[in-house]
Amino acid sequence: MADQFERARLDVRVNLPEKAVLTLDGDKTCRIYENLMGNIAKYALPGSRVYLTGSVRDGRVTVTLKNISAAEIHVDPAELTDRFVRGDESRGTEGSGLGLAIAKSFTELMGGQLTVELDDDVFKVTTSWPAREEISQKISE
Repeated sequence: MADQFERARLDVRVNLPEKAVLTLDGDKTCRIYENLMGNIAKYALPGSRVYLTGSVRDGRVTVTLKNISAAEIHVDPAELTDRFVRGDESRGTEGSGLGLAIAKSFTELMGGQLTVELDDDVFKVTTSWPAREEISQKISE
């Protein structure tokens, strides 16, 4: 995705300090994050920063992606994960409105949670998965 972020003039800040082990389907997990990062590349304010952070707490592995939206979003955050819903109907870009719905479905199918939050123009999506405690603890040590 680096080339897409570069074309969109996005400065990606990554903070994934901890290691964790999850039992997930690799293809579905890849699709989740491709959809999420693809949305950022398409809809983030050009020249802004994107934050990708992760943590392991309370038996959960959490990954959060946060960016500033180029256009105002006038949709309830919960509705953005519904099929065919787009944050800005006037967008001139491609898109079926399925990206977030697929990401949420695949996340839940593998026992995780996906939430979307909006704070004015700041768009934040968080995925959370149950960690395999015994392995994650050994790796963190």
